[in-house]
Amino acid sequence: MFNCSYNKGFTLPELLVSMAIVLTIFAFAGINLLRIIPNADLVEVSNGFIADAKSQQGSAMMGESLISTQVDYSIKIDENSYTLFKGKVFSASDPSNYTVEYPSNVTATTNFPSGQVVFSAISGDIEDFNSGTNQVVFHGLYDTHATIMFNKIGNVYYVNKI
Repeated sequence: MFNCSYNKGFTLPELLVSMAIVLTIFAFAGINLLRIIPNADLVEVSNGFIADAKSQQGSAMMGESLISTQVDYSIKIDENSYTLFKGKVFSASDPSNYTVEYPSNVTATTNFPSGQVVFSAISGDIEDFNSGTNQVVFHGLYDTHATIMFNKIGNVYYVNKI
């Protein structure tokens, strides 16, 4: 009598709704990824700076085996780079300096006197420490920034991390 064949599959409205849901998920994921990529340079520079600061402090505390006297180790912070050097006084012509350039979308500001962090020999403390002048701020795109602070004994920590 009646020959009803049931067609298996999805209807057009079901397909449209499921595609809309999937596209919405991809849109949110894409927007979040677009925010992460520009911040990658800022995170990389701030993490590298922290590692270099700890290394300079360690060098000041341990010294070098080739020399018998202990020397201070310092970091000179500029807007587009920072330089690791020995001693308290920065000399741009010293061949032992090591300069790290920031990517073009990252800049730095600091309120350390003369833009320098000086780690004292043997103790590793920051010389002439003042709690009001103890931070470095790295600025990235879209008003993002990473603030890094030091305490009297030279420990470094994030105030805000991306």
